[in-house]
Amino acid sequence: MVYSFINIYSRSSIVSYAGRFNFKIPTEIRFGPGVISELESILLQFSGSVMIITFRSLKVGSLIRDKLVKKGFNVIFHNDVRPNPVTEDIDMLAELARSKGCKTVVAIGGGSAIDTAKIVALLATNEGNSWDYSIENSDTVRTIVNDPLPLIAVPTTAGTGAEVTHVAVLTNSSLKLKAPIVSTRMCPSYALIDPEITVTMPPAVTAATGFDAFTHAFERYESPKSFPFIDDMAFSAMSVVTGNLKTVMEYPEDINARSALAWASTQAGLCLLTSTGESGLHILSLPLSARFNVSHGIALAACIPLTLRILTEIRPNRIAALAGVLPEDDSVSIADLTIDKKCDFVIRSMESWLDSMGLMHRLSDFGVCNSDINDLASSISLDRLQIAWEQDINHKKVADLYREYL
Repeated sequence: MVYSFINIYSRSSIVSYAGRFNFKIPTEIRFGPGVISELESILLQFSGSVMIITFRSLKVGSLIRDKLVKKGFNVIFHNDVRPNPVTEDIDMLAELARSKGCKTVVAIGGGSAIDTAKIVALLATNEGNSWDYSIENSDTVRTIVNDPLPLIAVPTTAGTGAEVTHVAVLTNSSLKLKAPIVSTRMCPSYALIDPEITVTMPPAVTAATGFDAFTHAFERYESPKSFPFIDDMAFSAMSVVTGNLKTVMEYPEDINARSALAWASTQAGLCLLTSTGESGLHILSLPLSARFNVSHGIALAACIPLTLRILTEIRPNRIAALAGVLPEDDSVSIADLTIDKKCDFVIRSMESWLDSMGLMHRLSDFGVCNSDINDLASSISLDRLQIAWEQDINHKKVADLYREYL
């Protein structure tokens, strides 16, 4: 079944308590086909040079630069963002932004471009280097003193939700670590979400980024501190992704499905603004990107089966409920299944859905060998994982999980 943008999935809350939570969204969202045309009027609010951060492969980045230059804007253009942004690139761009007197930053692209732009905007007004602000530094993480430069995010993928989130992920190549910077001060000032821009995405990129959107909602729904507000929003986002992702891959110019997927991505990003914690999925995926340069969405797809496996032991009712989110199987009557059988169904359905989109991988597909497993596991933050899973955990258990999917 394909869900339209307006007729999105909704359901009653899975839990019956009214939790206490914080929810803040400092980003002004402008959504809809053609909304990119409003970029110029937004930039006119600010003085000084504009830095555009994008990918070399995105023609839309160069087109926007050319239009702004013709209108008299002084544009500093960088179109060499890496799929996994690294500290040295970000620090170089921040120095360039400072030296050129940039007063605004425009990110055009997926999560890598937007995350890079977030950190550049941060460093343009604050001291230190990018890794100083990473949560990997624990008690010594540097505090953001000054507001970052205004940032306008223009997502060209429907997946990361980075256009509304307070998180930016970066990789320290020398330490072989990947970690986020987290602060609501890093939320973009504006998000211009134009589904028409995503039409030219290749099917493989559409699949990987769309699945990334699914995981953001999954993370918050399966976290130990989820509550009804997030349950409803997460179920809506996950259901729209599963209902529209394959349609968009097969019919790239279906603007209705594109719009549905674009909003589901943003909605999943909004889920991340709450302080509900993690499911463990992103934690397990980070070493694959940091050590084997696996793209973010692909790494998440590789790690979700093992995440589901451990969560069926910890929170089986929550996993079982996902049977209503994944693509339907007419040969199975979900209502007649026990909790254990529903959990098994969810894992099988997830793997089947991923396989249908070319996203089902074993760790060995990325060059991971048995001799690498202990190093992967040892780079995991056990503190974060213990909070996510509400149990004592050690690197051996993490290694055993990885090894199951080698």
